[in-house]
Amino acid sequence: MQRKNPTLDLSLRAHFGAAGALMLALGVTGCGSESSGGETGDGTEAEAPISQADLVDPDDLLLVEDDASGAIKKGDAAWVLIEARKRAKGDVELIKSALHSLKIAATSAEPTKKLKLNKASYAMWQGEKDGHVFRLHVFRIDGKRLRYTMTAQAGGKGAFKTLFTGIFVKKGDRKGGGRLHIDLDNCAAVGGAAATGKIHVWFANHQDAKIGRRIVYRNVKLKDADGPAWNYGADYIHKFGVGGRYRTVLIGDIDPKLPGIELLALRLRWSLGLGGRADGVYAHVAPPPVKKLATLHECWDAKGLRSAYKDDYAGNDAENPDEGDVSKCSDFAMETPPDTVADVSGSDADPELDALLTEAEAAGIAEADADKVELAE
Repeated sequence: MQRKNPTLDLSLRAHFGAAGALMLALGVTGCGSESSGGETGDGTEAEAPISQADLVDPDDLLLVEDDASGAIKKGDAAWVLIEARKRAKGDVELIKSALHSLKIAATSAEPTKKLKLNKASYAMWQGEKDGHVFRLHVFRIDGKRLRYTMTAQAGGKGAFKTLFTGIFVKKGDRKGGGRLHIDLDNCAAVGGAAATGKIHVWFANHQDAKIGRRIVYRNVKLKDADGPAWNYGADYIHKFGVGGRYRTVLIGDIDPKLPGIELLALRLRWSLGLGGRADGVYAHVAPPPVKKLATLHECWDAKGLRSAYKDDYAGNDAENPDEGDVSKCSDFAMETPPDTVADVSGSDADPELDALLTEAEAAGIAEADADKVELAE
């Protein structure tokens, strides 16, 4: 079938493509209540030796649904689904930028160095790749909480720089919940993108049935790039053999024909063997004032083919007409993001992921605690 290109379709596709390029560039290097999580009273739990079982399994955090080639007509592949999944894969590349270095350092079962500091166990793994030296420092705070600090020495010379810090709350061997902070500026020194800012990643891999992650951008910006720094978030839940959920907020020059910066907030839900739906809000967000431009809804079947579509974007009906019933599809009712998400620091937290992160004790990790650098060199 010959594909046509409505205005909204073109502008959103162009932005998703640019976002994907950014994610790949950043990835090459590879909230809830707050508590600090100090040591136990007698220190005995903190003395347990540290092993690879205390390192989160990074492969658990890199899952994303597959996609296929896209189109815009009923019966063709659902393009909102496809482009959102590309964006989810971009999120995974950001996680890789942190966990890639962890995998390099912790290739051996036994750490390079082990010792006790103030009755607390410490271990350090060291690895090398492309001339860079990577060190993962792990402190046991208590029986289940561990502090990670990943450092790297560019070219094997000079000072070690911190790539990421974080807390892992262990629930089983390599399973649990946590919060990581990635420093893009320092990642650039060992082959990362020329970008500034930080990325915060919450995760939960303690259940057998599902895995969840939350990625939040903190003043992330490519050097020499136009537009404001990125401060949005993305929530993802993968339910093994069942389906999943994904929420994301994208900010940038989505439609070059419009002045300023636009935002697209999306909510996706799907069931394996049945299909799913996407609901979105499109808005102008900068410079102020914020102006809502459109809502959009798309349904797809078990093969990922569009079964219904609707938007209220001006002038878009001629080439991308409303078709089918979007009120309910694949047993999912309409769930449009609220207009309040339309903000340059927009986020759309998923309550199911909130509950999962709380259960894994990741939601209660304080920002200052996850941001702490602790070394024993």
